[in-house]
Amino acid sequence: MDNEKKENKVKPPRYNEKSLIKKFLCSKDGVQFLNSGIKKTHGKDFDVETEIYNLIDFFVAWSLKFPVRKSSTMSKYEFIKYLEDFCDKNGMYQMFDFIYE
Repeated sequence: MDNEKKENKVKPPRYNEKSLIKKFLCSKDGVQFLNSGIKKTHGKDFDVETEIYNLIDFFVAWSLKFPVRKSSTMSKYEFIKYLEDFCDKNGMYQMFDFIYE
């Protein structure tokens, strides 16, 4: 009887970091949110250094929403590098082309 209960019990899905990241980046809270935020802060007359710091701070605040365990244990620069490497390996790098426009 115990074996029947075990067989009928549905296992929760395994933690899959790769699929979580892809799903989040493609959602409305992902790259689309970053794009809208950067367009709002980017003006014609700006100081490059200040703009870079603002961009990094905005990116770090966005990363707090990230559904990945690693994002809470890394520094902001480590997380940016981690995300950059992830997107490069998985062919998602073009999602961030809006930064260079």
